[in-house]
Amino acid sequence: MKFVKAVLGLLLLPFSVGYAQDKPNDGIRSFWTGNDLYEWCSQGAPTSGQGEVNIATCRMYVVGVVDAIHSISATQNIGCVFSLPRGITMQQLQDVVTKHLRDEPESRHYTAYSQVVVALKAVFPCR
Repeated sequence: MKFVKAVLGLLLLPFSVGYAQDKPNDGIRSFWTGNDLYEWCSQGAPTSGQGEVNIATCRMYVVGVVDAIHSISATQNIGCVFSLPRGITMQQLQDVVTKHLRDEPESRHYTAYSQVVVALKAVFPCR
């Protein structure tokens, strides 16, 4: 249990650190914006070098947000945020978020994690 709390704390660190970089966002201090996430996610098929690193960063960021939201929802009784179908893959999660960022560039200045949540809520609403 201590391990789970430690991992969750690390996942949530970018959301709670008060001295994060000053970037335009939705009023919440954050390390990254949707612009950063879109840059990582829109690299195309990973082949080698920086493109591969960016794709991996995108995928792990999205999955980290999903895991953090599910953990918080389950332990804090905040209710459903989004409802992912059984069997969904990390690639599908990445694709949904990338599509949202591509199709709605006007919202990319908001925090990266808020863009993940908005994208997943739109496609996978609570049942």
